Amino acid sequence: MAGAARAFRRAVLHGLLLLAVQWSRAWLGLAHRGDRLKRWVVRQATGEQNALQEKARTEAPVLFGDSDLKLPDETALALRARARRRADWARKRLDLHTEDVLEDIPATLEGDRAQDVEREGNLIRKRVEAKRAKERQEAELKATTSLQRQLRRKEEKRLQAERWGSTKERRRAERMAQSHGVELPSLEEAHRMSVVQLRDALWNAGYPARGLPSPADARQLAPEELKERLQRAKVRFLSQLSHVLLKAKVKGSLEDDDWS
Repeated sequence: MAGAARAFRRAVLHGLLLLAVQWSRAWLGLAHRGDRLKRWVVRQATGEQNALQEKARTEAPVLFGDSDLKLPDETALALRARARRRADWARKRLDLHTEDVLEDIPATLEGDRAQDVEREGNLIRKRVEAKRAKERQEAELKATTSLQRQLRRKEEKRLQAERWGSTKERRRAERMAQSHGVELPSLEEAHRMSVVQLRDALWNAGYPARGLPSPADARQLAPEELKERLQRAKVRFLSQLSHVLLKAKVKGSLEDDDWS
């Protein structure tokens, strides 16, 4: 009895082992077939996309008007719509690698032709308008940049000429002041002076004082406006005089320190 029981258990274990081996082989076969199916779908979709691209290259002269063949506008637009639909279908086919069932390329019905023509025409008009708007924007930006560069160069030249003229006038006025022994007034004296007297005192001492309107401009200004401009000019002259006196005081103190 014991020998028969051992033989029975050995037979059962052997059968289970064979069944496990068969199941594992079956699963491996299914997985292999699934990979083969996936690769086949990808190859099919890739081949169809390559064929569509090749066909699009052959139709490109017709679609974009580079051929001697003259087609009506509606026909060209319909061809563009059909090519766009085929390209969309091919991209969708590549995105769905594992799908077993895919719809065929949608056919262009006679009733949809007018809609395709209108849609393609709108797309072309939008692209052309966007391109022209971008070109106008770039041209305006280029013109604005060029104008700003010209104005900046002109302003730099004007400032350089003004600095050069001020330097020449100041040196001439300094030579005149040294030859005549002219001295600057104090701030208390300057406050009591008129704006014309203060300007002349600065010029005679060798410091260019600008800002007063010319006689012709003064005759064209209103009384209140003329008074305001004269006040601003006097404030500017007083600030200039204060700066000059402060520099002279600092220079004198430094010289005293050197002698002491």
